[in-house]
Amino acid sequence: MKPITTALLVIQPGPLRNSLKSFLSTFPAIEVLAEARDMSVLWRLGRELRPDLIVIEAGLPGYGLDQERQLAVILKRLKDELPAARCLVLVENAEQHQAAEAAGADIVIFKGYRAPELVHCIEELLAPPAALADSAGAN
Repeated sequence: MKPITTALLVIQPGPLRNSLKSFLSTFPAIEVLAEARDMSVLWRLGRELRPDLIVIEAGLPGYGLDQERQLAVILKRLKDELPAARCLVLVENAEQHQAAEAAGADIVIFKGYRAPELVHCIEELLAPPAALADSAGAN
Protein backbone atom coordinates (compact mmCIF):
# COMPACT_ATOMS: atom_id res chain seq x y z
CA MET A 1 0.00 0.00 0.00
CA LYS A 2 1.29 3.45 -0.97
CA PRO A 3 1.91 5.73 2.03
CA ILE A 4 -0.18 8.87 2.37
CA THR A 5 1.60 12.01 1.16
CA THR A 6 1.33 14.89 3.61
CA ALA A 7 2.23 18.55 3.13
CA LEU A 8 2.55 21.12 5.91
CA LEU A 9 2.35 24.87 5.31
CA VAL A 10 4.17 26.99 7.89
CA ILE A 11 3.07 30.42 6.76
CA GLN A 12 1.47 33.34 8.56
CA PRO A 13 -2.30 33.56 8.09
CA GLY A 14 -3.27 35.74 5.15
CA PRO A 15 -3.46 35.81 1.36
CA LEU A 16 -0.15 34.00 0.76
CA ARG A 17 -1.12 31.03 2.91
CA ASN A 18 -4.64 30.93 1.48
CA SER A 19 -3.29 30.96 -2.08
CA LEU A 20 -0.69 28.28 -1.43
CA LYS A 21 -3.23 26.11 0.34
CA SER A 22 -5.54 26.32 -2.67
CA PHE A 23 -2.63 25.74 -5.04
CA LEU A 24 -1.30 22.68 -3.17
CA SER A 25 -4.78 21.18 -2.92
CA THR A 26 -4.71 20.76 -6.72
CA PHE A 27 -1.80 18.28 -6.56
CA PRO A 28 -3.21 14.75 -6.69
CA ALA A 29 -0.09 13.43 -4.94
CA ILE A 30 -0.85 15.48 -1.80
CA GLU A 31 -3.49 13.67 0.23
CA VAL A 32 -3.25 15.56 3.53
CA LEU A 33 -2.62 19.31 3.72
CA ALA A 34 -2.06 20.84 7.15
CA GLU A 35 -1.32 24.41 8.24
CA ALA A 36 0.74 25.93 11.03
CA ARG A 37 0.94 29.63 11.83
CA ASP A 38 4.13 29.59 13.85
CA MET A 39 7.08 27.47 14.88
CA SER A 40 5.54 25.93 18.00
CA VAL A 41 2.74 24.47 15.89
CA LEU A 42 5.28 23.25 13.32
CA TRP A 43 7.12 21.17 15.91
CA ARG A 44 3.92 19.69 17.35
CA LEU A 45 2.36 18.91 13.95
CA GLY A 46 5.63 17.78 12.42
CA ARG A 47 6.16 15.06 14.98
CA GLU A 48 2.56 13.86 14.65
CA LEU A 49 2.14 14.09 10.86
CA ARG A 50 5.68 13.31 9.66
CA PRO A 51 5.09 15.44 6.53
CA ASP A 52 6.69 14.65 3.20
CA LEU A 53 6.73 18.31 2.16
CA ILE A 54 7.09 21.37 4.38
CA VAL A 55 6.62 24.83 2.90
CA ILE A 56 8.08 27.48 5.21
CA GLU A 57 7.83 31.24 5.02
CA ALA A 58 11.12 32.84 6.07
CA GLY A 59 10.84 35.50 8.75
CA LEU A 60 8.18 33.88 10.92
CA PRO A 61 8.14 35.02 14.53
CA GLY A 62 9.45 32.44 16.90
CA TYR A 63 13.00 32.58 18.21
CA GLY A 64 13.92 36.21 18.75
CA LEU A 65 16.98 35.79 16.51
CA ASP A 66 17.73 37.70 13.34
CA GLN A 67 15.79 36.18 10.45
CA GLU A 68 18.74 34.50 8.78
CA ARG A 69 19.97 32.79 11.98
CA GLN A 70 16.41 31.84 12.87
CA LEU A 71 15.94 30.21 9.48
CA ALA A 72 19.20 28.27 9.85
CA VAL A 73 18.15 27.00 13.31
CA ILE A 74 14.71 25.95 12.03
CA LEU A 75 16.05 24.09 9.00
CA LYS A 76 18.76 22.32 10.99
CA ARG A 77 16.20 21.16 13.53
CA LEU A 78 13.84 20.03 10.74
CA LYS A 79 16.59 17.99 9.11
CA ASP A 80 17.43 16.42 12.48
CA GLU A 81 13.85 15.67 13.58
CA LEU A 82 12.21 15.00 10.21
CA PRO A 83 15.00 13.81 7.90
CA ALA A 84 12.63 12.44 5.24
CA ALA A 85 10.73 15.74 4.88
CA ARG A 86 11.54 17.89 1.86
CA CYS A 87 11.67 21.64 2.59
CA LEU A 88 10.61 24.45 0.29
CA VAL A 89 11.42 27.87 1.74
CA LEU A 90 9.80 31.11 0.60
CA VAL A 91 12.10 34.11 1.06
CA GLU A 92 11.92 37.87 0.59
CA ASN A 93 15.56 38.82 0.08
CA ALA A 94 19.01 37.57 -0.90
CA GLU A 95 20.15 37.20 2.72
CA GLN A 96 17.26 34.87 3.54
CA HIS A 97 17.89 32.98 0.29
CA GLN A 98 21.55 32.44 1.12
CA ALA A 99 20.75 31.43 4.72
CA ALA A 100 18.12 28.90 3.60
CA GLU A 101 20.43 27.33 1.02
CA ALA A 102 23.32 27.16 3.48
CA ALA A 103 21.09 25.54 6.11
CA GLY A 104 20.02 22.75 3.77
CA ALA A 105 16.64 23.75 2.33
CA ASP A 106 15.79 21.49 -0.60
CA ILE A 107 14.45 24.36 -2.70
CA VAL A 108 14.51 28.10 -1.97
CA ILE A 109 12.35 30.51 -3.95
CA PHE A 110 11.42 34.15 -3.70
CA LYS A 111 7.85 35.05 -2.80
CA GLY A 112 5.96 35.82 -5.98
CA TYR A 113 7.55 32.94 -7.90
CA ARG A 114 5.62 32.11 -11.07
CA ALA A 115 3.07 29.31 -10.77
CA PRO A 116 4.37 27.08 -13.62
CA GLU A 117 7.85 27.02 -12.10
CA LEU A 118 6.40 26.42 -8.63
CA VAL A 119 4.50 23.40 -9.98
CA HIS A 120 7.79 21.99 -11.26
CA CYS A 121 9.51 22.59 -7.90
CA ILE A 122 6.78 20.84 -5.93
CA GLU A 123 6.61 17.91 -8.34
CA GLU A 124 10.38 17.56 -7.99
CA LEU A 125 10.15 17.55 -4.20
CA LEU A 126 7.34 14.98 -4.18
CA ALA A 127 9.01 12.63 -6.67
CA PRO A 128 10.15 9.31 -5.22
CA PRO A 129 13.91 9.17 -4.58
CA ALA A 130 14.41 6.67 -7.44
CA ALA A 131 12.74 9.08 -9.87
CA LEU A 132 15.05 11.87 -8.72
CA ALA A 133 18.12 9.69 -9.33
CA ASP A 134 16.84 8.73 -12.79
CA SER A 135 16.25 12.37 -13.77
CA ALA A 136 19.68 13.39 -12.47
CA GLY A 137 21.33 10.70 -14.56
CA ALA A 138 19.53 11.92 -17.68
CA ASN A 139 21.14 15.40 -17.44
